[in-house]
Amino acid sequence: MSEPENITRFNQAVGMTLAVLYEEFPKRITLRVGRVLGLEVNEEDDPLDGSPIRALDNAGNEFQVTYSELDFALNTVRWLADSGYLLAGQFRGPFFVDDVTLSAKGLELLKCVPSSVDPSASFGDELRTMARSSGQDAMSGLVSTALTTGFRLLVPGA
Repeated sequence: MSEPENITRFNQAVGMTLAVLYEEFPKRITLRVGRVLGLEVNEEDDPLDGSPIRALDNAGNEFQVTYSELDFALNTVRWLADSGYLLAGQFRGPFFVDDVTLSAKGLELLKCVPSSVDPSASFGDELRTMARSSGQDAMSGLVSTALTTGFRLLVPGA
């Protein structure tokens, strides 16, 4: 049985978020929420009427992103903060989260080495590679494994 679409999208957004923060660690950054979707969204292109906003992917292809998609990404970042995987300051509209960095828990999770991948690569290394290559489907599976591993680290015997 396949995962519900919202869980797949969530896992992909988690993967992109953690990959960005792993690459920037230990800096606290202003996270552009479009990056969580693998897109560059220019908030100045916002027509302010709720219609889709122009965005670009890593290859320079143009897309339209909706407020609903940005809200989903923002809520994913909020969940990661609420669950202790990252530290975050102010959430500003649909576009930015200030002062974001990995927490100790998030960093430890990304330093774990999953048995399903190259033993010399950590979750963080794999996520960074997938984020750069747009391996969204593979990223969803890796994030699911990573979150399960993180849960088992927190709850021994689970």
